[in-house]
Amino acid sequence: MTSANRGLDSSAVPDFVPDHTADVYVYVQLADFLVDEIRAGRPPAGGRFLGEDEMVGEYGVSLTTVRRALAVLRDRGVVRTVPVKGTFVIGPPPADDGAQSG
Repeated sequence: MTSANRGLDSSAVPDFVPDHTADVYVYVQLADFLVDEIRAGRPPAGGRFLGEDEMVGEYGVSLTTVRRALAVLRDRGVVRTVPVKGTFVIGPPPADDGAQSG
C-alpha cells in the first residue's frame, strides 16, 4: 500500500520497517502495523488490501511473513480472505486486541 496506491501524501503515511532485533516476530510487527493502517482508514472497512505478492514488495518481507500477518488479522477478526478475490477489512479491532507493541 504505497502512498501512491493509497492516494495519500507520502509524508502522511508511515512506512513499515521491521525490527529484526525486537522480541516480537516480524509477522506480528507487520500485523500490528496493518492494524494501525486500518484504524487510520487505509484501507477502510470493506476495502481490499494489496495482494500477497504486492505486500511482499511493498513491505520488504517474505511471502510467509505476509501470510502469517494476515492469519493474525483473521484470528483477530479484522479481515476476511476470499479466495481469488483478496483480503478485505471487516473493521478495526478494539483497542485491547492483544497487539504487541514495540
